[in-house]
Amino acid sequence: MLDTFHQQAATVAIKKLFEGTYFSICELDSIIKLLGCLPDKKDYEALKCLHCVNWSDMPPDLRDEVLKRVLKIVKAVGFNTEILDCFVVKSLRTIQLQTH
Repeated sequence: MLDTFHQQAATVAIKKLFEGTYFSICELDSIIKLLGCLPDKKDYEALKCLHCVNWSDMPPDLRDEVLKRVLKIVKAVGFNTEILDCFVVKSLRTIQLQTH
């Protein structure tokens, strides 16, 4: 179980991951280390391929899938993602609106 400091640090880092203009595997790596996650190898390799790809260059279904895979990684260690759900979905919708 994470203490408040680690929970807040992870929350801020995950928000930052989806607020930026591109996907960063480096930021995800930091989150994985902080939480002690063991991501699915195929999922992780696919996410690595998307490193530095602008969110706006990804089709909406791929952006949604990146979100799902990242949340799957952090949920596996019991991280509470409920506080992120509204924020992250809003961020991805904003990206979608900017690309149209």
